[in-house]
Amino acid sequence: MKEFLSKLISIPSVKDKPTTNAPFGENIRKALDVFLDEAKNIGLNTHDENGYYGWAEYGEGDSIIAIACHIDVVPATGNWDFPPYALSEKDGVYYGRGVADDKGAIAIALKLLQELKDTNAKLSHRIRVIVGCDEESGSECMEKYNAVDELPAFAIVPDADFPVVNSEKGILHITLSAKSGNLASEIIEIYGGERPNIVCDKAYAKLKKDGIIGKFINQNGIKNVMDCRKISDTLSRFSVKPHDIAIEEKDDCYVVTSMGIASHAMCPKNGDNAIFKLVSFLYAFEKEVDLGAISTIREKICSYDIAKKLCIDCGDDESGDLTINLGMIRFDGKTLSLTFDSRLPLCAKPDRVKDALISALDSAKTISSTYSPNLYIPEYSPQIQALLSAYEEVVGEKGYCIQTGGGTYARSLPSAVAFGPAFEGFETDIHNANEKIRVSDLRRAYEIYKNAILKLDKIIK
Repeated sequence: MKEFLSKLISIPSVKDKPTTNAPFGENIRKALDVFLDEAKNIGLNTHDENGYYGWAEYGEGDSIIAIACHIDVVPATGNWDFPPYALSEKDGVYYGRGVADDKGAIAIALKLLQELKDTNAKLSHRIRVIVGCDEESGSECMEKYNAVDELPAFAIVPDADFPVVNSEKGILHITLSAKSGNLASEIIEIYGGERPNIVCDKAYAKLKKDGIIGKFINQNGIKNVMDCRKISDTLSRFSVKPHDIAIEEKDDCYVVTSMGIASHAMCPKNGDNAIFKLVSFLYAFEKEVDLGAISTIREKICSYDIAKKLCIDCGDDESGDLTINLGMIRFDGKTLSLTFDSRLPLCAKPDRVKDALISALDSAKTISSTYSPNLYIPEYSPQIQALLSAYEEVVGEKGYCIQTGGGTYARSLPSAVAFGPAFEGFETDIHNANEKIRVSDLRRAYEIYKNAILKLDKIIK
C-alpha cells in the first residue's frame, strides 16, 4: 500500500487545462492511470470514463455498494517542511499533498478490494471503488457519473472524519464585481487566492510609481512597513503583524505582498487571510485615494466571522454555524472582483447570504453564483447504525454522528455519507502546508471500512 500511495502522492494532480481524455488536466489523468493500472494488476474489473472518473470493482450482484474517493488535490501553497509531492514519513506520520485528502483513502480502498478478491469473499453486492477527478473544483466528475453510470445502493465517502458525518452544510460560491473607485490610477493589479475553498495565504498589489501611494512610498523611502508610522499604525489597528507585509521596488511598480496561512474554508478562523492584510495596508491611504470597495471590505468584510459582522449569523445543532470565507480577490486595472465561499447550516438561506454580501459591498454585481444544498441523513437510519457499529467494533469506543462544513461526494450521490479516514483529535492539515495522517489511523480506517462493507452487504437489499 505504501508504494502505491507514494506513486499517487508524487503526481501533482491539481486541476489544469483540459486535453484529450484529460478534462481536468494531464496530471490528474496520470494519477487516474496509476490507480487504474494498479487495479488491473490486482485483477479487478475497471472502467475509465474518458478521464472524468474511473472505478475498480469486485464481486457479483445486481447492485453496488461504493467507496467514493477523489484523486485531485488543491495546490501545495504555503511553507512546507516536507516535499509536498513526495510521500514522507516521520514518527509514524505520513506527509504529502493528498495523503489525507484523498489519496490515502484510495490506497486503503483498493487494498480492501484486493483482500476481498484474494479471500474470494462471497458478497451479495458488487463493491466498487469510484475515483473522481474534480472534487476540489465543483465535482463535475460526479455529474458525469450520475448521468452515465450505475448508481450505488449506498456509498461511503472516505473524505472526512470518523465516526460518521451525517450532516454536510450547504456550499455557496459567489463572485461579485465591486466598485473600484480610483484604483485604476493607483494599482496595476491585485491578486490573492487560488481557490474560494481555501483561506488565502498570499496576496499582492502592484502599485503604480506615479500614483499617490507609489509617490508616498518613494518620497518617504519606505522599504518596509515599519519605516512609516502612517502604515504601521493602520496595520497595528487591525492586528496585522509588520513582518507579514513586504514592499519591493520593481522597474515599473512597487509590489506589496501579504502573507497568511492557508486552511480549509469551512473553518476560516483556522487560517490567516492574506487578503485581509493587503486590504489593511491599502486602507492606510483611504483618505487620500478613493479605494472603492477596498475600503468597504476593510470595514465590513475583514473578519473571521463575516456572517456575524453582516448580522446574518445563525446555526443549529444538526449542522453547525454559518461561515463565510473571502477566498479570492482580483483587480486587472478595470474590474475588482471578490469570490466568497460560504458554508450554510440547515437554518440558513443562500439568497440571504448573497443579498447581505451584495448589500455590504454597495450593490455589487453578481458575476457567478453556485449552490450545493445541504446533506442530512438521520442517525437512526439502518445504514448509519451499521457504520457506527463497524466503527465501535474496531475502535472500542462509542460511535456518534458529527457534522461538517466540508463538502464531499456524499452530496453528489443519491444515498451516501462521509465516513473517515481521519480521526478526531489529530489535525491532518488538509488544504494547508504539511498535510498529514498517522499511519496507524490509515490501518485502523482499513479495518473499519472492511467491517462496514460486510455489514452494509447484509442489510442493503
